[in-house]
Amino acid sequence: MKITDLEPGIKLEMELYDRDGKAMEPILISEFEWAEDDGFAVIAAPIHEGIIYPVHTGTVIDIFFGYKLNNARGMNMYKLRARVRGRRVVDNIALLEIIPEGEIEKIQRRQYFRFSCSTAVYYRALVLSGKEETADGGEEYKRALAVDLSGCGMRMLTVERLEYGTFLEIEIKLNDNISLKLPGKVVRVTPIENNDSFKYEEGIWFKKIDSKHREEIIRYIFQEQRKLRKKGLI
Repeated sequence: MKITDLEPGIKLEMELYDRDGKAMEPILISEFEWAEDDGFAVIAAPIHEGIIYPVHTGTVIDIFFGYKLNNARGMNMYKLRARVRGRRVVDNIALLEIIPEGEIEKIQRRQYFRFSCSTAVYYRALVLSGKEETADGGEEYKRALAVDLSGCGMRMLTVERLEYGTFLEIEIKLNDNISLKLPGKVVRVTPIENNDSFKYEEGIWFKKIDSKHREEIIRYIFQEQRKLRKKGLI
């Protein structure tokens, strides 16, 4: 696959790296705009907490996206490492110019596959005690609605606004036999409109999730997908 094969509007996840080559938070969301014949492409500048996130020229980024090739049975996940060549504004839209630093590669990224759902979850804030986050004895669980789920995080709707960086304990029931308590961190907060039940949407990163719990989530996602396929819903 070449970058010129990509279509405008494809959703992208971006992971940025600092000068020491270390991955930085948060994971950012962007969108593919177009590719130029001389090897570079243009993507939308990511928006974080309602403002354009500053991505500097020269920054190395990993870009993840799903794409269905002709005659393929389903969506595959791909990764591209690129470097930001420059920034521009077209019709008041902030854009980034990127140069690929390698080939687009197909990857096995099960833990990042997002499953759309509508599942009640419960959360409470954690407090920092030394180097660990612990539950505050006076904090009660509050109800939220998970609208997508993956092995590394979730997106949920809440009544109250949770501050960026807040650590949470999240309880989610996968089935009658499995109920998980997961450590999470708020990495994105967005107000929502036209919803009588909830006022905010939060992106949650499962911080320090153990491999057993991650595999249980992935197994649950695959089981639910199979059910939907049998019903002809996906």
